[in-house]
Amino acid sequence: MLQPGSVPMRLAMLLIVLVSAGAARAELSPCTTSVNGGEVPLFFDPEDPRVSENTTFKENWFGDWGKITCPGYVTLRYLTPDLTDDQRGTFCLQYDRKTKTYTGYSEGERDPYAICRKPSKSFCQRVNASKDTVLALTGLAASATGAAEVAQTTQDVQLLTQDNGAVSLTGKAVAVAGALTRLGSTALAAAAAPAEVGAAAVTVVTVGGLVYLCKE
Repeated sequence: MLQPGSVPMRLAMLLIVLVSAGAARAELSPCTTSVNGGEVPLFFDPEDPRVSENTTFKENWFGDWGKITCPGYVTLRYLTPDLTDDQRGTFCLQYDRKTKTYTGYSEGERDPYAICRKPSKSFCQRVNASKDTVLALTGLAASATGAAEVAQTTQDVQLLTQDNGAVSLTGKAVAVAGALTRLGSTALAAAAAPAEVGAAAVTVVTVGGLVYLCKE
């Protein structure tokens, strides 16, 4: 009989932990995705309700994904690790059918495969801006006169809010940079300058306390 605290007992408990951990890992399914032409091995829980509701039966049989075996939503999670499932509802995947690889993600409505419904050359990237940008935009959106303030700032900028708490300031790059400067967000205003992003139009998105710059 094994005594509590004895070496055999500790070894037995360790074995149980390892077996349990192995069983938990066995529930995860391996898959492969492709980002900018590079293969990325991932694992996901096929019983995860969020994965299930964002993956159609047809996706499992769709034959145009090359070596990609991961559901699109799993790839979107991989590309936006700092966000919750509710928060990443703002974004969709960019997919290049010619090279059969994901090229990034953008703000917009997604189809059943988590791919942007309106294909474009735009893409989003996380910007290391000060928290003042988040506070300025969320404060502006929370204000009853927020939309009016943006309209008065310039006709080329539009303030948008979404159910998941995301706040977007979108419009011509020069106008967005000017609006951010007036909001006191000089760091991001510099990042949104046309010379930096090489774009005519941009969208600055704040979600989950993070700032994303989406450029056209």
